[in-house]
Amino acid sequence: MKPAIYIFIFLLSFTELFSQNSATLYQNYSEFAPLNSRKLYFRLENIDFLKNNEYTGDMVKGYTLIGSWMRPKLVYYPSEKLRIESGGHFLKYQGREEFDHVSFWFNTHYRLFNELSVVFGNLNNNANHHLIRPLFEPEQYLTEKPEAGIQFLFNNRWLSSDLWLNWEQFILSEDPFQEHFTFGWSSDFQLWSRGLSRIGIPLQLIISHKGGQIDTSEEPVQTIRNNALGISFSRDLTSPVLKQWSITAWYTSFKDASGTKKFAYDKGNGLLLEAYIDSRYGRVTGNYWNAHQYIAPKGMELFQSVSTKIPGHSVTDREIISLNYDINKQVMRGANFGFSLETHYDLRAENLSYVWGFFFTFNESFFIYLLP
Repeated sequence: MKPAIYIFIFLLSFTELFSQNSATLYQNYSEFAPLNSRKLYFRLENIDFLKNNEYTGDMVKGYTLIGSWMRPKLVYYPSEKLRIESGGHFLKYQGREEFDHVSFWFNTHYRLFNELSVVFGNLNNNANHHLIRPLFEPEQYLTEKPEAGIQFLFNNRWLSSDLWLNWEQFILSEDPFQEHFTFGWSSDFQLWSRGLSRIGIPLQLIISHKGGQIDTSEEPVQTIRNNALGISFSRDLTSPVLKQWSITAWYTSFKDASGTKKFAYDKGNGLLLEAYIDSRYGRVTGNYWNAHQYIAPKGMELFQSVSTKIPGHSVTDREIISLNYDINKQVMRGANFGFSLETHYDLRAENLSYVWGFFFTFNESFFIYLLP
């Protein structure tokens, strides 16, 4: 634990140099700009990361990630309602000669009207669709290939909604492997708002599917559903130091709808209590997680009832408290330097895990040409 404490104290001694920017780490997808009609841009998106996962106990293996991904692309606005992007995505870990992942990037973003957009091709997964960790592991933003499929984005004063289909593995007739896709929905309905205070009802759903009817794979069809329903209260602050605080209570559930069950459990649930406070010196988040027979293929492994460290090992009930700290400094326009520290204490196994990381992000568009 000592290395994480030393890093934390070191950064706190320089907090006057930092300014907080929310969601800059997992946020590369640029906002749609209708005023850029007929303009062509070159855009570069990049994340450099060093992330050390010091997990203890029998549930998750500890490991370290160090690497970068880069996404160069051309961006063109044919009209005020349409944007087209074309480029590539390149992921490489330091200490390895080869790229871990190279793929073509193509995205069509059509703005039907001010509140509603549809995205084809590579998707907007800014802030990991705002999913909570029992449903989605944020680290996948660094290590997985870009999401691709179709997406509907809706946002107005009362409702923010993100509905998407990520097609992870496509099959043709007689392929010896299954198709994989994930269906997701993340929404937040603003129930009440007065002055600086708000009450919201967030709803999240993830369905992970492996199967297909035209492949020759002998693997059984698998369909896993995870959903979460919450109620949140948040308040903006007028202090020059403190910006906002929020508290949210979530009820989550898991259901294995597969014909052939592969896990130790076929249904379960969990309770997540989450509170954070934003300040000019970063964000502090506290969590309490209590789960019974909970499994989530896309979720954070530490929060689940099945072990990825010891095959066949499972723990019916999990109870974890977490205290996390995140800070981001804007170095220049489009460039941010960040640090995060997570501590997770397993109340039942009585062990402490921690995660720390340094990150640098660059997201900037460069004007090339105005087409007639």
